[in-house]
Amino acid sequence: MSNKEASQTSVLTFPKELEGQKRPSITFTQENTGTQIRFPVPAGMTFSETASYGEEDLGAHGAAIANAFADGDRPDPDSLPDKPTKSTGIAGLLAAATPKSTGIGIGMGVSVNKHTTTEFGGVGTRSHSYNFKLVASSSEESTTISQIVKTFTEGLYPTKDVASLTLKYPEQWKIDFEHVNAYIPPIFDCYLSSFSSTYNGAAHAWYEGGSPVEVDITLGFTETKARTRDDFTAANN
Repeated sequence: MSNKEASQTSVLTFPKELEGQKRPSITFTQENTGTQIRFPVPAGMTFSETASYGEEDLGAHGAAIANAFADGDRPDPDSLPDKPTKSTGIAGLLAAATPKSTGIGIGMGVSVNKHTTTEFGGVGTRSHSYNFKLVASSSEESTTISQIVKTFTEGLYPTKDVASLTLKYPEQWKIDFEHVNAYIPPIFDCYLSSFSSTYNGAAHAWYEGGSPVEVDITLGFTETKARTRDDFTAANN
């Protein structure tokens, strides 16, 4: 971090009483500026892990090749035929997939074994969402809420170059937990992908000077890239 960035670093804590306390808390940190926003750990956090799988019809030829590799034979790929040997008999007839062969198959009560298998398609980027109800106990805390909303709002958007021809990626964020970290799955670097704020949702109340008493905020984060088991193993160690 540069000296200029370091001089701009700030810590926004809500509620104020959280400052200096060793309570379970969550901290959102802008990586470029170092600005930190700290809250008590919210209730009902959910971590979802998903992987993509699909069906693939290998056919007899593809299944034989897959089995050869699965059994450890590891044949030379260049030596394998691109097309299967033409089947004969009823199997060859059914494989033709003509109205005639379909009718015969239905009449005999048989069909071609497609050797359908499950194929792993990869994993996507993880998403994380959080909701916080920020009720100010003073106008000072209401000012802190305003600064928090401003920081998250600006941190979602990109910046443009002088000629407005390109957009620089928005800030990346780190999400850290204190005093509960050993029990929480790791979260990797994220982009802030959504942010909303609702003012005085429960009551139409304002402090002198126009600051709201209550602001509800919802944060959505998307990790910067898909991860592998190696990333989790390294993070957990």
